[in-house]
Amino acid sequence: MPARPRLLSLGDRVRYDGREHTVAALHGTSVRLFDDTQAASVVLLGHLLASEGFTVLSTALNRPPLPEARVFEGLPEEAARRAEWWRRHLTELLTGRPDGDAGSPAARCGPSTTRRCTRCGSGS
Repeated sequence: MPARPRLLSLGDRVRYDGREHTVAALHGTSVRLFDDTQAASVVLLGHLLASEGFTVLSTALNRPPLPEARVFEGLPEEAARRAEWWRRHLTELLTGRPDGDAGSPAARCGPSTTRRCTRCGSGS
């Protein structure tokens, strides 16, 4: 029997019910999946993990990182400052860490926290 993943994340590609899907949302014990035809389904996490043939094909950790700050060189100062704010904010929302790396401090906002983001106030 193949090992089950310890964590399922947004953007993961999985095989379920004989088709490939992308994990589009995680809410409580529910997982929203989209297959390659963009058909949506919602499955209980326990059912998904225990289903025959379930496999994680690729993880969201393999997605390309957001651009580094130097891509903003040459922009007007105010535009570069705002772009950098958005880059860090989106990285934090997607990864739970301001710079997306494992060595960063604990998340202030993101998919796995219930605290409010200190940048924009999003969260619960």
